[in-house]
Amino acid sequence: MIINKIHILTSICLMSLLLSGCNNTVKKNQQSNNPTQTPQVELSGNITDAEFAFMGENVWISLNSTNQDYSPNTEILHSSNNGQTWLDTIEKNLCISSMQFVDSEHGWAIGNAGPLSPDKANYILSTKDGGKSWSKTDQTSKFSPNQIQFLNEQEGFIRVNNMLLYTVDGGQSWKQKCSIDNFMSFNFKDNKEGWASNLNSILHTTDGGQTWVKEWSVPEQIKKGLELIDSKIMVNPDIGGWAIFFSEGTMAQTSKIILHMDKSNNWTIESGYNMAQPPFSGNPAPNETGNLDPVSDTSAFLLAIQPTLYPVVLKTNDQGKTWSKIIDPSKPEGFPKMTVGDIARIDFVNDQLGWGIIINRSEPGNKLKIIKTENSGAVWKAVMQK
Repeated sequence: MIINKIHILTSICLMSLLLSGCNNTVKKNQQSNNPTQTPQVELSGNITDAEFAFMGENVWISLNSTNQDYSPNTEILHSSNNGQTWLDTIEKNLCISSMQFVDSEHGWAIGNAGPLSPDKANYILSTKDGGKSWSKTDQTSKFSPNQIQFLNEQEGFIRVNNMLLYTVDGGQSWKQKCSIDNFMSFNFKDNKEGWASNLNSILHTTDGGQTWVKEWSVPEQIKKGLELIDSKIMVNPDIGGWAIFFSEGTMAQTSKIILHMDKSNNWTIESGYNMAQPPFSGNPAPNETGNLDPVSDTSAFLLAIQPTLYPVVLKTNDQGKTWSKIIDPSKPEGFPKMTVGDIARIDFVNDQLGWGIIINRSEPGNKLKIIKTENSGAVWKAVMQK
């Protein structure tokens, strides 16, 4: 099935809600002689959101903040040794809504300029020095990218509303591959095979995105009375195949459907929430969680998008059939205490290693705490504060 309907581009800014962190030293582009020194770098404004990325022992954290004149800034913390030491840089007049690296030096991000900038739409940023500096790639002012995935230094894909585009020169130029109705997400294993999701289907390509075959559709008994609003798909050799679909149910409750793909590319609904007569077994995923973070073919985490006091984090070890909470605020070694209004973001690198960030927005300058777990969330340790 070839999907080629062209849609008018609109500017959509996606907020990516996850973060990472590490140890106990922050440096302004230079190594500190005292690794236990308390960081003194002041945040540039009120933090509104954060994003992080991983590559080997490299951890990047972007902190989006807004000044009194509503101009955005992004402060980027980078550690190349799993958080023992840090570099700190600030990019003014932009925010970063998603970030990806293919090695320790080369990365790309989706950025958004300030309200006073003539270029207000999303655009693509690139770095060749591990995030110390970022530059816009050519021709991006024509686009408003919603999702980006690079396979290596030269080849990559972006989703621009309903269009999928491809580059072979590091993002300097882009060519359209196709257009998919209600395009929500994509994930490529290589430059030929990939998956995509729209509001109610999962699609598969083996020719780099030119043609797509439908592999799964939301069952009719689930669609009835539900308004599907979003979906996300994740497929690669390390984590297998996972997908999550969101919809609005009765009384504005968010419904979700979580799927797992077997080795024959067959998709099965494993769990869900707020679905009448659900065709799934096991424990439903609680309503508070929103972002699916798979780490292997059998294990995945569900992370709360907007925690009210403590973030809700659940884990599955059976491909999504059952879920258990891994954060217990009552335990002293558990997740650090938070107050109303604080922001928490969490992401996991693998089954055991996870990073989190807590932003205390009641404090002047938004006090920041970066935490780390090495036992799947049972114990969290603060590794850097500022």
